[in-house]
Amino acid sequence: MQHNRHNSHNRDIRSMPANAEVLDARAILSRHGLHAVTTGPVSELLQWLILGADSRGDNLFLGGRGSSALMGLSRALVPWDQVLSCQFASNGESEVASRWPGVACGLVGILAYDDLTRDFKPRLSKCWAVETGLEFDVGREVVSGKWPTHLRATALARIDDLLARAVESAAQSGGVQDLSPASLKPEAAWAIWQPHCEAKISDEEYLGRAAQVIEFIREGRFYQLNLLRFFELTGKAPPGWPCNRIEVVGGPWSALIDIDEAVRVVSFSPEQFIAISSNRIETFPVKGTIARESDPVKDAAKGQSLLESAKDLAELHMIVDLMRNDFHRICLSGSVEVPVAQELRSHTNVHHLHAKVTGRLKAGTTLASLISAVCPAGSITGAPKVEVMKAIAELEGRPRGYHMGHVFHWRPDGSFDSSVLIRTMVRQANAAYELAVGSGIVIRSNPADEMAEIMAKARVATASVHSLK
Repeated sequence: MQHNRHNSHNRDIRSMPANAEVLDARAILSRHGLHAVTTGPVSELLQWLILGADSRGDNLFLGGRGSSALMGLSRALVPWDQVLSCQFASNGESEVASRWPGVACGLVGILAYDDLTRDFKPRLSKCWAVETGLEFDVGREVVSGKWPTHLRATALARIDDLLARAVESAAQSGGVQDLSPASLKPEAAWAIWQPHCEAKISDEEYLGRAAQVIEFIREGRFYQLNLLRFFELTGKAPPGWPCNRIEVVGGPWSALIDIDEAVRVVSFSPEQFIAISSNRIETFPVKGTIARESDPVKDAAKGQSLLESAKDLAELHMIVDLMRNDFHRICLSGSVEVPVAQELRSHTNVHHLHAKVTGRLKAGTTLASLISAVCPAGSITGAPKVEVMKAIAELEGRPRGYHMGHVFHWRPDGSFDSSVLIRTMVRQANAAYELAVGSGIVIRSNPADEMAEIMAKARVATASVHSLK
């Protein structure tokens, strides 16, 4: 999950807290016989560390392509009752810092969709205090270590251990150069490998469900519903997939989290959910999708057609209105605004329409009240939210689990970022990855077009890196 580069975290290194130490990424790589080739030493270091953590099954990485990112080096589970009662800073004092004073990187949590009822009951959801970690600003080529002073030696040893594991894994699989994250050579197996992708329901069954959604809309049950389609990704993945892939083609709000030894969540998400700094809260709904073209002229024309699409703009504006309503539960009266009603953003494989809703939090707002007011996101449910969630359970006929949930990072300075777990794969007990992809269905939707949109979105996980680049 990307740090909010447009707000408090686009800051000079000199303003970093005392426990942040700027590191020489090139020197660290050189100690292990690694050298930045194409993407620069910071991006290279990040990818090698992720690959090393993969060999341990202990990944905690938040951040995607070109973003500022966090990689946790040590973490411990925190009871939810302690986290839910924690208030967002309104007077410059952070409860995260006062309650967990020895935790340099703050709290990281993952919220499962099925836990996000109005009376949040965490079953799959987890939260960790991240004691030591690394923050990467790939664009500015800066990496900083964040740890309490007494844990500096332990954290540096952990970094060296991860890199040694990565080099060993690469060597056992055909050589370091062939698997170099920066090289992207044709012979780099992780860059060209494609999993076998099999839908868990037939095309006919999906089209029937989409048609049923449209019929429910005609009957007046709701206005929009986000319907998922689930896929199983099989085949023997080479080393470095998906660990390197997430940094090379993942959305800026990507996440790679090993929940425990059995469960891994990999999200290529382009969607930021909630950002909070002081008492200012923002959300960034994403609705409206069109596949990209390799030809720049055709690609620009496609983006413009999305901006002019009445159907896609209707999808977006419905969710913007829903999020405005959600914000009114926890924001000061008169403070909720929509500074960006719609704008086009281009991602690895698709164009999306994005918007922005802002407000000012009421004093005393806790994480529990935030979850109750705004979760799950409107973009992956629909409008009106409560009725749509009932219909989703009926139509999909299964729990969503971590798919369409959220990941958050609550920093010691009190700032908070979260993402929506779209374009997300979940692996249970070393079984095949399960991918879930959805689309928002409205009265003007065509089921066949919705199915094509889902397949275009799925390519971020299923297509070769070279084809996406």
